Amino acid sequence: MKKRIPKRKKYIIFQIGIVFIVIYAILVLSVSALSWFSLRVQALYSELDAAYVDATEVSSKLEEYEAIPFLLKYWSEHPEILSSNLSTSKSTEEYLKNLDLSLIESASATQQRTYAIKSYYALSSVLDLIASIEKESLEGPFIVSIPAIGSNTLCYAPSDEYFDIGQTIDFSTVKYAVKNMDFVSKDEIVSRYLISIRSKTGSKEWAIYTPLTYDGKIIGLTIYLVDMNDLRHTSFVLSDAILKASIVLVFAIGLVLVLTLNQVIIKPLFLIQRSLRIYTESLDSDTFLQDISKIKSQNEIGRLADDMNTLVNRLVSYSQEKEHFVSEKVRLDSELALASEIQLSMLPADFPDPEVEKRFELYATMNPAKHVGGDLYDFFFIDDDHLALVIADVSGKGVPAALFMMHATTLIRDKAVTGKAPSEILTEVNNELYAQNKNKLFITTWLLIIELSTGKAFETNAGHEKPVICHQNGKYDFIKNKHNLALGVRSNIKLTDNELQFIPGDKLFIYTDGVTEATNADQQLFGTDRLLASLDQVVDKDQRTILENVKKNIDHFVGQAEQFDDITMLGFTYKSSTRKDSK
Repeated sequence: MKKRIPKRKKYIIFQIGIVFIVIYAILVLSVSALSWFSLRVQALYSELDAAYVDATEVSSKLEEYEAIPFLLKYWSEHPEILSSNLSTSKSTEEYLKNLDLSLIESASATQQRTYAIKSYYALSSVLDLIASIEKESLEGPFIVSIPAIGSNTLCYAPSDEYFDIGQTIDFSTVKYAVKNMDFVSKDEIVSRYLISIRSKTGSKEWAIYTPLTYDGKIIGLTIYLVDMNDLRHTSFVLSDAILKASIVLVFAIGLVLVLTLNQVIIKPLFLIQRSLRIYTESLDSDTFLQDISKIKSQNEIGRLADDMNTLVNRLVSYSQEKEHFVSEKVRLDSELALASEIQLSMLPADFPDPEVEKRFELYATMNPAKHVGGDLYDFFFIDDDHLALVIADVSGKGVPAALFMMHATTLIRDKAVTGKAPSEILTEVNNELYAQNKNKLFITTWLLIIELSTGKAFETNAGHEKPVICHQNGKYDFIKNKHNLALGVRSNIKLTDNELQFIPGDKLFIYTDGVTEATNADQQLFGTDRLLASLDQVVDKDQRTILENVKKNIDHFVGQAEQFDDITMLGFTYKSSTRKDSK
């Protein structure tokens, strides 16, 4: 039963699209988060750097005023006298620039108070002017005195929203400020002067400070407060803008990628799939090749289309070759059948009846392989007292081999009736075969002519297997006479005769190479040792039994392996010199 192929309705554009959307969603969120954090930190870095520059500039300017050290000292000692509520309308920088500290130190308390108030007016005016032009995100500057390590007294703040005059603030955390912060500036100098302080309301404020020095000593701090809420708001606005721009950009890129994916991959794949489906249904190769040629992609899809084009072309070529092969196989099968008929027709099937023929016993078999070969056996009387035995193996296969075998058999029979020796007969046969051997074939041949009245025999071996003889001692052994060249190889070959003397009871076994070269699944040959053992098992039996036992042992040895060559055997037993018609 044909297995039903399930229909697949999912489309690759949707499968890839879902994965693409998920990946891009993760990408957008990641980019947005990184952008927000980066902008937040960058904004803080920028503001802190700017505040540090401003504070440094203010400190540098204030260090030029000779009155600053006196003012800070007097302020820290008499905070009740100086107040942010004092009017600053009469301020002048002259009090800050032209004050002689040596004279102030020797002046009366009233004079010091006057100088301190006027200096305060001038300092307030300067700091208010600076504060009015600073960025909205910064509050300050303001000044803090440092009479001792630990708690410090606030001297001036332009906005009393955060601090009061004389308010004591603990700045001992300054040396731990970097450790306690959740961000650090890129500039190590700025980080070192970044602190966290609290206003009177308890709110935490970030501030940048720079030392205010005089005569190589720190006499105070110039501090800027940083408005974190304003910075965060600015960074959030920028992040939102970048986020929206990123979403639009990502969507545009995704749309372009999807369209490109559809154009470069999906459409060509769909065309290949549709063309293959149509081809499998109709086997119309022309339409398939026409459709597949529309794919012009210079990538793996294009190479896939080229490979499919090549595949279909080869399938078409294979189909044509297959049709030719089928027709050729039909012709060859017909030829092999004809060759088989020719071969079988040449083999004698009527063996002498043992009840009638008392002088000898003879039996032969031929088991063809799948492909018709050129094995043959033959026996015939030259006259009433001379019997010829022939076994041969043609080199080729099929009808040419069968015709060559038939021609050789006819020539041997024709030449044998002249009464010549086996070597002379085969020499003449060889010359005629060679002269007409257009297919360059050759035939190994063994010919024996025995005089039945005396048991005297002559044999000639033209390249064939060694015959096996069993004398009255009951053991088979090879006749180790000289071999000659096979027939049909070249003209005028020199052949020799070997004389044998049979006595009643002697047995002869002749075979083709299909016997000893029978091969099992392990590529082992049946060989001559197994052949002799098979013959000795039934040495006292008739020739039919002997040949059947050899064939049985061959089949058992070969097992399921294929037979590649014909197996031909001929057995002969010499019984007596009595003529068959004598009483």
